Amino acid sequence: MREAAEELNRGRPKRDFILKIGIHRGAAIVVTLNDRLDYFGQSVNIASRVQNLAGGDEICLTEEVRQAPGVEAALAGYPVRVAEAELKGVDQTTPVYFIGAAPPQDAARESLRSRNECVVIHINFSRNRRPLVATSVW
Repeated sequence: MREAAEELNRGRPKRDFILKIGIHRGAAIVVTLNDRLDYFGQSVNIASRVQNLAGGDEICLTEEVRQAPGVEAALAGYPVRVAEAELKGVDQTTPVYFIGAAPPQDAARESLRSRNECVVIHINFSRNRRPLVATSVW
């Protein structure tokens, strides 16, 4: 996604497209509204709040994602910093990992799926300060 955003910005006088991503792992409620899937629940809320902490071209993820099998290997080569964050609707401070841009690595990536869990990715892709928000669950 970062490469696609860079491709859209190439040849423009300024960076019109900015990508911010927040990722959290947990349960979510899925419903069909207006012939499309929509996602609800605390996991979706946390992913959204974490995404709001991300800077342009930055990925933020929670401890639940960071501890999942394969994530450490997938993050090899990327600059990572951690900070405690107070997220609305969450009783305790949450460690949030900020992943900076770096060349893609050939790291092994394992599935994060399990029987009762999902990964919620909340993306804010804005153009000229107008947000285009998407939530994806897998």
